[in-house]
Amino acid sequence: MDSGRMKNMVVLKDLPSNIIDEAIVVLKPNIKVGAGLRTRPDNQKSTTDDKIGTADYIINEAQMVISNYISNIENAKKMKYENVKRIESRYKILRAVVIAVTVLGLLNYFIKLI
Repeated sequence: MDSGRMKNMVVLKDLPSNIIDEAIVVLKPNIKVGAGLRTRPDNQKSTTDDKIGTADYIINEAQMVISNYISNIENAKKMKYENVKRIESRYKILRAVVIAVTVLGLLNYFIKLI
């Protein structure tokens, strides 16, 4: 690979995820990190660690993007699971109603035969 292109890549290892083992982040070209643009993950408090290096900032930014993506996927799976559970409960109720109506219909038919 071209060494110029490799300068715009960061490899993240040992991520706190069950899904992702290693991630390669490709950075946008010619973007400078300003002092006012630094962000922190939600779980970190603002302490005396205001001197974040550019490399640390890039890694933190990439980890936040990846963790947000993973959490969105997990939330979608959770919502899908909840929808399936709701549909299954409706199916069980409808099945019981159909069985009850069938039994009542058969009883009515046999009573009319007599």
